[in-house]
Amino acid sequence: SARLAAMSALGAGLSALVRRGHVTGVVSRALLNRIQRDGVQVRLYSLSPGERVPCAAYPDDDLMVLALRADLSGSESVTISLTDVDDAVVGKSADAPVGRDDGEILWAVPADAVRQIPSSRLRVKLSSSAPDTTVLAEYELEHTSLG
Repeated sequence: SARLAAMSALGAGLSALVRRGHVTGVVSRALLNRIQRDGVQVRLYSLSPGERVPCAAYPDDDLMVLALRADLSGSESVTISLTDVDDAVVGKSADAPVGRDDGEILWAVPADAVRQIPSSRLRVKLSSSAPDTTVLAEYELEHTSLG
């Protein structure tokens, strides 16, 4: 019972870190499900290659997650880059490990950070990491700033 109590406290601590905006990067589906069960408000957008999706971070959101679907076979790690229309980098996550059976990468960003981005069209590029950097998929977000 002591081990169960310790694991429960760890989960509660993680949810608190997410709410404070201290969790960013690639997350697992199990972790995402856990923090949602703990009451963290998650805004999830699922994107297929070539797709353009409208998005926004709402005032009650704690975390925004992009579920990026792609053929990840042959990739052990990926790099995700988010750029604006002028190709200026808005966000990046390098060398994120790939779960071979998933067919998607879940990229989490604190909702407070997303709310700071002005309304714009953003490009998301998913690439295999070194040694052979190959673009696996590209997506677009029509981001609306809600202030």
